Amino acid sequence: MKNYILLFGLLFSSVAILNSQENDKLKNTLEETITKTVTIKGVTEETTETVVVKKEKQVIEIDDTGEENQNEVYSTNTKVEEKEVVTKTVENKENAAAIAEIKKKQQEEIEASKKEQLAKYEAERKEKEKNSKEKEDDNK
Repeated sequence: MKNYILLFGLLFSSVAILNSQENDKLKNTLEETITKTVTIKGVTEETTETVVVKKEKQVIEIDDTGEENQNEVYSTNTKVEEKEVVTKTVENKENAAAIAEIKKKQQEEIEASKKEQLAKYEAERKEKEKNSKEKEDDNK
């Protein structure tokens, strides 16, 4: 039993020593979040939000030599994540109503143009019939 306690104490102290050596590294982590919102307007208003997360981890390693000015080693690791979060589509009722009204006016103009062309065609056809009857009467 005594051997187990000594073994456990030795293991605990060695882990503590290794951990204290690791603490000579200073870690600095910077996390930056940018949210981009893009809105496309028209008949439907589409909103897309994109979140960009930048994580920068900087480790400063110091060699403990007991001197006043020690060697410092900087290592930086940058990681960028970009994800689309939300896409919303909202119908703009005012624009939809305005477009429907414009289409209705255009359809009315087309119908009026069709009636006008039909009336013109009928008038030309009647005039041709009159001319052909007059020619027949003249020939007799």
